Amino acid sequence: MYRGIYTVTSTMSTNQRKLDVVSNNLANTNTASFKKDELITKAFPEKLLSKMNGVSYSNNTRDSNIGVKRDGQGFIVNCQSSFFTVDGSQGKSYSRDMKLAADDQGYLKTYSRSIAGRVDTSRGYYVLDSNGKRIQAGANFQIDGQGNVSSGGQSVANLLFTPQRGVIGTVNGGKSVDYIKSNFRQGGLQQTNRNLDVAIKGSGFFQVQTADGQTRYTREGTFKISDDGMLVTDEGMRVMANGGPVPVDGELNIRENGDIYIDGSFFDTLSVADVRNLDTLRKIGYGTYEVEPGQDPNMGQFEGELLQGYIEGSNVNPVKEMIEMIDIMRNYESGQKVIKAYDDIMAKAANEIGKL
Repeated sequence: MYRGIYTVTSTMSTNQRKLDVVSNNLANTNTASFKKDELITKAFPEKLLSKMNGVSYSNNTRDSNIGVKRDGQGFIVNCQSSFFTVDGSQGKSYSRDMKLAADDQGYLKTYSRSIAGRVDTSRGYYVLDSNGKRIQAGANFQIDGQGNVSSGGQSVANLLFTPQRGVIGTVNGGKSVDYIKSNFRQGGLQQTNRNLDVAIKGSGFFQVQTADGQTRYTREGTFKISDDGMLVTDEGMRVMANGGPVPVDGELNIRENGDIYIDGSFFDTLSVADVRNLDTLRKIGYGTYEVEPGQDPNMGQFEGELLQGYIEGSNVNPVKEMIEMIDIMRNYESGQKVIKAYDDIMAKAANEIGKL
């Protein structure tokens, strides 16, 4: 009974956070270069549920064959009677299906896919073998139909955990917020004919410098000239070229490849970084991002185009956000009704059953 209340309230709390994210997206529908946020949830660990005091008719036999499907650099596996085990941030979790791949050190972990579609194990959980130990198999590992993991022709571990006969399934406590990430899909390009407006077509970020010398990344190209004649963002951060800040003392022209011309003479090239690992970027505010500490952004050569006299619009679709907001509110209301039902049941248990 109480477990059900915890499950429902965790879901309601997550829906409240989702509503905050969607509301912020809607509020920035007309903000230049704004990238919508998406809330990623995670389930609490799946714990084994055992039957106490009595005969259990559960059939916890080891699977003779499991489903194995290749998914790029990873595998998707599933079983019927046994369980797969992962070591998460809140302890061990058991399931009958799993996606796994090797991380940089060769350890098997669960994965998601980055915005670019690449396998990403950075936020995944360690996969455990049948003895509850982490599996280090290397990048070129294989999985057979019996759950055996091999690497270089040698058996490394077995994935299947078969619980005692009394185990009748799993149960969890609902879900919670894992993290919030930005969706970097290209926004629409809007022509302004303003000389200081520059939009990025394709992937890439302008490099800007804060007053304290910190490097930030932004796609918002609504620039202006500061009092001391430097090219800066609306918030006063200096726009960086390969050789440093950009002083503007004449007519400014920026070519598609980022070359800067002042009064017809070449000055420098804008510093535009192509961050390949977008999941390492963290929103700071004012349309700027920084790389999370300890993360590799995997910088690449800028291959997009710069369009002078244009700005990039927000990538928020207000209609879709409104539909999502309605769904969130309905889910929240459903949770309220479930809690009310639990409250009524407990009231009857206390007032009526207690009389017997």
